[in-house]
Amino acid sequence: MTAPYRVPPTYPQYPTPVDLGGPGGQPFDDYNAQGTDYPAIRAVQVNAGDTLDHLLVWYAGRNDPIQHGSSNGGSNVYPQFVLDQHAGEVIIKVEVWADDFNRTFQVVGLRFTTARTVLGPSPHLEYRTSDMFGPGGSGYGYFQAPGKGAIVCFWGRQGLFLDSLGVYVQVDS
Repeated sequence: MTAPYRVPPTYPQYPTPVDLGGPGGQPFDDYNAQGTDYPAIRAVQVNAGDTLDHLLVWYAGRNDPIQHGSSNGGSNVYPQFVLDQHAGEVIIKVEVWADDFNRTFQVVGLRFTTARTVLGPSPHLEYRTSDMFGPGGSGYGYFQAPGKGAIVCFWGRQGLFLDSLGVYVQVDS
């Protein structure tokens, strides 16, 4: 298994080449902040109004979520998108929408796709896609884990809102 590493987005329609969203806020890096060698995402949850107010991320080995962006008055608290870790479910794709909000370019929508191996007489991969969390926008890009990889951690920029998002992936060797 490789150590987690950052990957560039696919088809970004954004001003930056490595994370998706805008340049506002302060940087965050969950992988380096946790001090863990092999992180795993257990669940995500989004709070949004006209923009994506914050993203909550639950990592394996932690009881409390890590929050990116402030708890602003967003009217839509989306349900948790929980991964089935017992079945080996992992995030393989993160879609990101960004747009201008209050004269800044920031994340306004997220969607997650997962994969897990279903065992039995004919083992196969089963995929699951979340709803789109947030109002969405005109800018679009996505991160895709390569081959037998998984998206295991987030980095980006945060302030009053989730300004930009990048991912770390890990690949089974």
